[in-house]
Amino acid sequence: MKKEHYIKELLTYKIKHPLSIMNKILITHISLIIFILLIVSTYMITNELQTLDHNIKDKILSLSNILSKDTRIVNALEENKDSKSLNKYLDELHSENIDIDLIVVVNKEEKRIYHPDKEKIGKEFSGNDDQKILAGSLPYVTDGKGSAHYQRRAFSSVRDKDGNVLGFVMVSAYLSTINNLHQHIILNCFILFIVSLLGGILFSYLVSQNIKNTLLGHEPDKFIKLYLQKEEVLESLEEGIIAIDQTGKCIFVNKPAKKMLVNHSYQEEEQIITNFINRHLLPVLSSKKAEYNLMLNMNDISIIMNKIPIIENNQLFGVVTLFRDKTEVTQLAEELTGVNHIMSALRANTHEHINKLHVILGLLQIGETKMAMDYISNESAKVEDGYYKIIQKIKNTTIAALILGKISRANELNIHMKIQKESFLDANTPYLSTNDLVTIIGNLIENAMDAVKDCEDVKEINLFLQSNEEGITIVVDDTGIGMSKEQIELIYTTNFTTKEKGHGIGLKLIKNIVERCDGIIEIESEPHIGTSFTIIFNRKPRTYMEEFQ
Repeated sequence: MKKEHYIKELLTYKIKHPLSIMNKILITHISLIIFILLIVSTYMITNELQTLDHNIKDKILSLSNILSKDTRIVNALEENKDSKSLNKYLDELHSENIDIDLIVVVNKEEKRIYHPDKEKIGKEFSGNDDQKILAGSLPYVTDGKGSAHYQRRAFSSVRDKDGNVLGFVMVSAYLSTINNLHQHIILNCFILFIVSLLGGILFSYLVSQNIKNTLLGHEPDKFIKLYLQKEEVLESLEEGIIAIDQTGKCIFVNKPAKKMLVNHSYQEEEQIITNFINRHLLPVLSSKKAEYNLMLNMNDISIIMNKIPIIENNQLFGVVTLFRDKTEVTQLAEELTGVNHIMSALRANTHEHINKLHVILGLLQIGETKMAMDYISNESAKVEDGYYKIIQKIKNTTIAALILGKISRANELNIHMKIQKESFLDANTPYLSTNDLVTIIGNLIENAMDAVKDCEDVKEINLFLQSNEEGITIVVDDTGIGMSKEQIELIYTTNFTTKEKGHGIGLKLIKNIVERCDGIIEIESEPHIGTSFTIIFNRKPRTYMEEFQ
């Protein structure tokens, strides 16, 4: 059970912690290096050992053969006695050949007449591998045990002028010496193996690090994911983007760019983009100077364009251009600053005054001068009364003008809009800028108008504004179509709109202001009854509700 549990834990760990591609490359390289080194080392060791054995065999056999023909040895065997000159000669020869351990001269009675160990001279030769050579065999090599050590021994017969065997010369190397030489070769190969392995590991590490740096420290699958995410982000932007490298080759074009460039054009897409690059980007590639907020007309579309060279460490990598439909930019700027609401209010006032001027003109044309004068007086009194009430409550002239315009617009739509008598707004408030106030109030009233304009019953909008040292409160009530709880939840979580595509940015702007200024937004709504938006900055909702009630 413990073993199964251990295996399960190991597999689970491997699944949860897979090897990185860098480690995989490192392990693969090291495994391949070890495999190759093992093959090479095995071949080298085998070859070196075989060469060593062959060389030793050749040397002892060659030396024994040469000595067997040496006249000093032949004479000594014929006389059957050792001599000082022979001992001196063979001692010097033995000392000069460090890889030769033993030289022995034996007569046909198997008595040693020369041995490096002088005590063994005259004694019988040990070992049974000399019989063949005494019988007249050709030189040969054997492995056997001598008087003290296991040896590799070469035998060569010594003959007189008539070819009779007088004895033999035995030259040998101890097997222990040969084994030491084997170990030395193996050790050298092992050291070479370790050095090569460490070098291979270092090389593999450097290669993996280079790959890692090339991928900016990311795994290939993550790098691909990031690349695809980047592509999705660039494709989802409303700005057109075109990028070229340092050679002028196009490396990226997103869909908005293609749409703006190719729209209503009879030329091929690739040709249009190439012409655009040649005309607008290649000059920047040469000058290395950025150009901002350029106006350009293309395919009946007025666009705003920025051209920026990509420079890092004083090296030019390419040029990128970003452009957008000027009309869209203008509309967005108007939404963000609230200018559209001011303009709408002015248009409503202008339209209302034009209608009244038409009435006055008509009365004058039919000769009803008295009625025209009375109409002017009555309308002036109404305007002054409404204007005076709002100016008294709303000290911020921009907001006052906005409200007056919205009231005029509501009158055109047959909507009864009023501002609560308890309302008051300072000329300047530390909680919100005038632009933010225009955005919030303008969008809330505009949404309320959209909600009530198609209602068949009561069409009412109530506005309440309150500002003091504690904060600022904005309330807009309407008797419109209302919203369900699900729709209210969507307002808090997404860019919710009940309008057609291209509208409804107002709620998003309001949410952004509320979040940025640490405000509170409350929505109460019932389908087919109405909706109430309450927005408070630096105030508790309960305090406001108590005041309002």
